Amino acid sequence: MQAERPDQTPSAPPIQARPRSILRRRSILAVAAGLVLVAAILVARSSILPGGPVRVSAPASPPLAGDTATPVAPRPPGPTQVLAPPMTLTVKTQAVAPSQEDLLGEAPQPFVPPITLEPPFTVLDSTLIVSGKARVRLGLVSGLKRDDLCLDEAGLRFACGLRGRAALIGTIGGRRLTCWPLFLSPPSATPGEATVARCFADGEDVAERQVEEGFARPTSGEGRFYAAAEETARDKAAGAWNGGWQVAQPGQGPSGAAIPALRP
Repeated sequence: MQAERPDQTPSAPPIQARPRSILRRRSILAVAAGLVLVAAILVARSSILPGGPVRVSAPASPPLAGDTATPVAPRPPGPTQVLAPPMTLTVKTQAVAPSQEDLLGEAPQPFVPPITLEPPFTVLDSTLIVSGKARVRLGLVSGLKRDDLCLDEAGLRFACGLRGRAALIGTIGGRRLTCWPLFLSPPSATPGEATVARCFADGEDVAERQVEEGFARPTSGEGRFYAAAEETARDKAAGAWNGGWQVAQPGQGPSGAAIPALRP
């Protein structure tokens, strides 16, 4: 009898082993595809939102135990600009009388209130004006008296004092006068005493006009104010400058010889 041979037919592999591995691979691929799709959607949304993708910074983590902070050396101070505080100046003023230059400028500074003279006027000589109770003498000039006689270029006498009075009447006319008393001569309280002042008629300096007409000239030390007017009168031989400003004494000529008195 032949011995029975064992069954050498190979055993078949498990039927369900392959399907499980295939399913597992497929599930992994599906999950990966889903994650890729979600990532693509998030990127698309971030590019559409205004301002671009939103960046979220993680909060700083507190220092761990055992960490030591490294000290930072302070920076050396740079050049600084020191601004001085504003200064406050205190000026002490003291009442001082104005100088003659102040009174003789284009806009005279008054030492006392001006005197206003209203027409009609009474002109007594080439520099003296009376209006009502006010008597004003033109300041900074010396003028001819009413009865003064002058010698002309030919040595003949003429009534320069009366001509000077007439010239002042013509200069004033019917205009109002504004007179600024000089600080050396405040308005006098003595009746009949004249106040020395600088007078203007519509802005015209009356004393300067008399100097130009040759019937007054600057007083000593004040020639710088009316020097041009005096030079004009000299060039024109106006008024008393017709004979070099020679005022004759009554009954005498330039050399002292007796001459007949001037007939009225």
